[in-house]
Amino acid sequence: MILQPGLVLPNGFELQPYKPSLLFKNHHFNTMFPYGFRRRVHPPYTRERWETPDGDFFDLDFVKKDCDTVIVLLHGLEGSSSSQYILGVSRALANQPYDLCAVNHRSCSGELNRTLGFYHSGFTSDLAQIVETLSRKYSKVAAIGYSLGGNMLLKYLGTHAVPVNFYTALAFSVPAHLSSSAVMLNHWTNRPYAVQFLKTLNKKAVAKAKQFPEILDYRQFEKIATLYEFDNKVTAPLHGFSDAEDYYAQSSSAQFLQNIQVPTLLVNALDDSFLAPPCFPYEVAHDHPSLHFYASPKGGHVGFASFDSTNYWSDNLVISWLTQLKITN
Repeated sequence: MILQPGLVLPNGFELQPYKPSLLFKNHHFNTMFPYGFRRRVHPPYTRERWETPDGDFFDLDFVKKDCDTVIVLLHGLEGSSSSQYILGVSRALANQPYDLCAVNHRSCSGELNRTLGFYHSGFTSDLAQIVETLSRKYSKVAAIGYSLGGNMLLKYLGTHAVPVNFYTALAFSVPAHLSSSAVMLNHWTNRPYAVQFLKTLNKKAVAKAKQFPEILDYRQFEKIATLYEFDNKVTAPLHGFSDAEDYYAQSSSAQFLQNIQVPTLLVNALDDSFLAPPCFPYEVAHDHPSLHFYASPKGGHVGFASFDSTNYWSDNLVISWLTQLKITN
């Protein structure tokens, strides 16, 4: 279903639109402001290291309150459980009846992972392990994904047998069509974002090459200049894809959205400079019984910001959606 402000769903959920002040109507300001100026309040995380079937590990940061429901939080490219949007939604949910599980994708918790590959937009095996394990410990499981984490979540929902007690998902600012998003990120207006991503990505690529010197030559990773080049030289070969386009084709969640069977809310901003038209699934969502899509006129990329130091619009939307689903399910 395509959501519009004022539309009330059968479960009673009503979408309240994002109404930014003048400065936040500029999409670049909306995108960058939270990273530089949002107050970061760390919740009382308890870290757990989980081993994986392929001999690797990832780190999870929990907030445990002995609730019967757990919310899994998935960060974006080169983020972590300390990303401002993860901390923001964690703060918003602090007084809600949910335990939290903030995921650090492989190599994103401050320690390089063990295997040749690490994580990427379509890497769903760790998420499947997390959801399946938590579904045996909690009565209900839900998940929220941002950007890359949102694509990972939507792909998981469209390609895996989801546990029966996984009851809902939310995804924000999702590059659901990776190839077109790569083109957008290569545009000169997005160059500052790409440079920032590449600072840490290139360091990880060099570290990975030094970790596996018999397989990789670190010198080929030292001067990667674009995210497309990184995906072509690093992401694709390290994860079994033939090239960047093959990686994008297999990992884009847009092609799997029609298979989603749990109530899911996808929110992308029309002014998000990372997203091209194929990332806005109007046609798929139109008559979809489970996928609810809202194209917010404003919001930037993982922005939806305000000068209010407490909850952002996206955080309030999460609370409203989860509360209504919990009441009606």
